[in-house]
Formats: sequence, C-alpha cells, structure tokens
Amino acid sequence: MIEQKRYRYKKVTPEILKEMGELRAKGMTYQKIASKFNVCYQTVQYWLDPQQKENIKKSANKSYAKLTKKERKEKTKKQAEYIKKYINERYNNDEEFRRKFKRIVKNSFEKRREEWKKKDLCCNCGSKREEKRWKLCERCRKRERERYLKNK
Repeated sequence: MIEQKRYRYKKVTPEILKEMGELRAKGMTYQKIASKFNVCYQTVQYWLDPQQKENIKKSANKSYAKLTKKERKEKTKKQAEYIKKYINERYNNDEEFRRKFKRIVKNSFEKRREEWKKKDLCCNCGSKREEKRWKLCERCRKRERERYLKNK
C-alpha cells in the first residue's frame, strides 16, 4: 500500500462535518474521529465543540493584539512564506490540486483582462496605452517584437 502524504490543512466539507458529528454522538473520541478522517484531533474538536471554537478565536485575537507593528509584519511575512512553501509542495505532488490551481489562475487572469479592455488598458500588463489603436502598451509591443524576431 502506498502511503499518502498528510497535508497540514484539509478542508472539512459539510458532509465530513455531519459524519464527524454522528460519530461523536455515538461516543467516539476526537482522536479516533481524527484518525478516521486523516486530520488533526484539534480540527475535529474545533468543528464539533462550539466553546473550543470561541476560545481559539479569542486566544488568537489577544495574542495578535499584544504584538508590536514590527512583530505583526514579521508574523505576516512568516505566514506568507509558509503558504508559498505549502502551495509549492501541493502543486508539485498533487495532480488534482495542480489542475484546480491552474483553473483558478486562468479564470482570475481572464477576468482581469476583461476589466482592462473596458478601461482601455494594455491587455498584457494593465498599464495605460499611449495609442488607442493598439491592444498593448509600447513596452509590451516591444517585448512581443523582440520575441518574434528571436524565434524567427
């Protein structure tokens, strides 16, 4: 049997949550429920115990409020680095995640391009165009010309 990699964050869907609730009502421990769904036991506790959820939120707000502006910046930077590392790892190892990620990026870029067209901006970078008759700004047109001549 191939061992499947456990990721730190796993989305708890309403179906999973309902099943977790049923198992807890039958008397199963958080630890056993967590192992069944391949998540951390604190995740199960967070979703099934409303008091635990409130405590975690209060605790997080208090600890963040105590930080100085510099410490908040550092914490935010560390979180961004962690997320970037996490996404890279998932992207390289999980085919389904890669497909979803590509679709999301493609859709967001298409929406942005539509907005740029409405505002008469460059279709590549979104900067202001010097001449309305061109779809691209001067910088992007220059890059396209260079790419064309290079591949010719």
